[in-house]
Parts: sequence; structure tokens; C-alpha cells
Amino acid sequence: MHFIVVQKIPEYLLDEILSRLELACWVARAQSVCRDFRKSCNRIRSLRIVCTIKFHDEAREGFEPGVLDDGNPNPHGEGKSGTSDTQEVCEGEGGGLTSEQVVPALVPIPAQQQRGPVLFRDVVVSMLENKSHLVQLRIEIEPKLQAKAVPLSERKRTDHWLSDPHHLNKWIRFVENTLQHLCIVDYGQQAIMRRTSIFKILSESCK
Repeated sequence: MHFIVVQKIPEYLLDEILSRLELACWVARAQSVCRDFRKSCNRIRSLRIVCTIKFHDEAREGFEPGVLDDGNPNPHGEGKSGTSDTQEVCEGEGGGLTSEQVVPALVPIPAQQQRGPVLFRDVVVSMLENKSHLVQLRIEIEPKLQAKAVPLSERKRTDHWLSDPHHLNKWIRFVENTLQHLCIVDYGQQAIMRRTSIFKILSESCK
């Protein structure tokens, strides 16, 4: 009879190792390994989430042009008068989170059920849901997607508008006690003509 003795990695050491991952695709893989890894990943202090062009292309498959698909009742983030709540306007290469990497780790899908498109903003919320120790956060649209030519109907959508107040309010509460550094590289095609109350939300929510 043979016995294998597995020495458990001390919690502080595991935290030190996994805190160096930073990229969301690597964090998603690590937190799906085991319970200890998942707990340690929830204590990371820095995270970078990148929206690749594949996220955008998959989100467009199966939807009619011009149809809003993010459930935002007010696609321009404006009030009834046509103006925003405040007057502020929100104006990395590679290593991003891809749809193939996020589905197994964050969105369990039954084997016989065909999945729909993975929406990037849903990925952002899922990744931040248990990150109560996060100090530094970067969410960005990759340059390849920023440079992609799009029809006018694309600008009517809001599903990749990262500074959308409706979207921000979905995840800010998870990190409001610890977040100190935030960088959002928004999707210019959807964000450039819209006003956002992101600064007001951050100043009222974050400690």
C-alpha cells in the first residue's frame, strides 16, 4: 500500500502567488481549480479585465441590427429632458479575457444546452462579485475593437458602454470599501456621444 502526502500551501503564500496573476483570464482559470484557489482569488488586490473583439462579434450574432440587448431601459443614460444627471463626460495590448476562457470558469452551461453569446458586461459583474479586497481595477476595450469600423446602428447600442451608470451600479458595491485606483478604457463607438454620472456614483459609493 502506498500513501501520498500532499502538503497544503499556506494561505498567505497562496495569496501572494495568485495576487500576481492580475489578468482576468488567468484569475478565472485559477479560481476554478479548487476551493482554496477560489478563496485566494477572491482576495486579490489588482485585476485587469479586457474586452476582445471576439466578445463583440459573438454578442452581435443572433441579434437584429439596432436592437438593444443589454436590458437598459434608457440607452443614452439620459433623463427625460435629454440631459444627464451630471455634466461629466467620460472620455493594453493582448492578454485579455476571451469568451472561451470565461464560459467554463464563470458561466456553467449544461452539456446538452447550446449557450448564447457571452456578454462582456455580464463577465465584469461576475468577476467582481466576490472581489471584496480589490484595490486596483482596470477594465478596457482592446484597441483592435476600438478601431473596428461599425455601422450607425452600433452607436445606438449600450452593451459595450463601460461607464454606463446602470452597469456601474451593478458592480461598484462589490469593491466600494477597498477600491483606490480605477481605469476604464471605454468603447468609443458607443460612449463618445453619451454623458455619464460615473464620477458622482464613485464619489458617493467608494470609501
